[in-house]
Amino acid sequence: MTLYQYLANSKRIQARLIETGGIRRSGIRGGFKFLKVLARLFWLARDSDVIALNLCSTAVPILFPFVWIVRLLFGCRIILRIFGGRGHDSYTGMNRRLLRWSMESCDLLLLQTKALLASADQLDIKSSDYFPTNRPRSSSNRPRDGCSRFVSIGWVGVAKGVPLAMDVIENSANDITYDVYGPFTDGLSERDFDGKKRCIYRGLVSPGKVHETLQNYDAVLLPTTWKGEGYPGIIIEAFQAGMPVITTNWRSIPELVDESCGMLVPIEDPTALAQAVERISSDSKFYSKLCQAAGKRGLQFDSAHWNEEFVGMCCSLQLPRHLPQNRGTL
Repeated sequence: MTLYQYLANSKRIQARLIETGGIRRSGIRGGFKFLKVLARLFWLARDSDVIALNLCSTAVPILFPFVWIVRLLFGCRIILRIFGGRGHDSYTGMNRRLLRWSMESCDLLLLQTKALLASADQLDIKSSDYFPTNRPRSSSNRPRDGCSRFVSIGWVGVAKGVPLAMDVIENSANDITYDVYGPFTDGLSERDFDGKKRCIYRGLVSPGKVHETLQNYDAVLLPTTWKGEGYPGIIIEAFQAGMPVITTNWRSIPELVDESCGMLVPIEDPTALAQAVERISSDSKFYSKLCQAAGKRGLQFDSAHWNEEFVGMCCSLQLPRHLPQNRGTL
């Protein structure tokens, strides 16, 4: 269950949703969509106690100033939840100043990674807290006794390590395959899969079908070097499916993956990646141990826990005295 679905079903608060995704990729239409978002924001904020912003760090300087104005007008409290692994120190100029001001001006700052939380502590932002990517647990995971089917679900690009993974799989001495799902980026296309014997592009998969799709595979392969990487959702999905992950020792990923539940390799190192793929696909006992530990690691990122934590955070914010209580969360 997604956070919004959980909030919508909660008896403790009332929740309304404003969808902000896809504005930057919509060209001229994106400008009209942005104005529509602002209009709905101002309309719904009139009888809301809390505005919870769930944004990547690049979007915060764009939208937060308008939310701050809403706060002045209607007395709402602001929860700012930032996705991704890029902190304010990775930006320059006005974007950096606006991002820091936004982080300091909200009533509660929720950060996806422990590294970002430590950065906020260095800035002396006392209202910050840890709120990781999370996914629902499942009791329908199939037994796993060997690893031969690798998968990637997400952006299909160079920065996500897809071409590197394809080369490793194609040249492996083991009988293994690699299926790739997701939208293309970095100039890649389906043509890059032409002539491949073991690597197949499978198209898009909806968020609600990710767990079901993972049941057809044995391990996630994600040799990413993407600069915005925080806690990749596909890693959390893999843990909830009882699947280990081969990924890179990159940014905050080691906060998620260690030697007990997956394999970390140096970035852009085809030899190390090939060795990891070789071992996990050849040693069934080793693979089985990783699967068991991956399932246990998933308990730390169970949506049931973090959704309830979020409701508690909303309710714990001190509401303006002149406003009626329990009006709602936006």
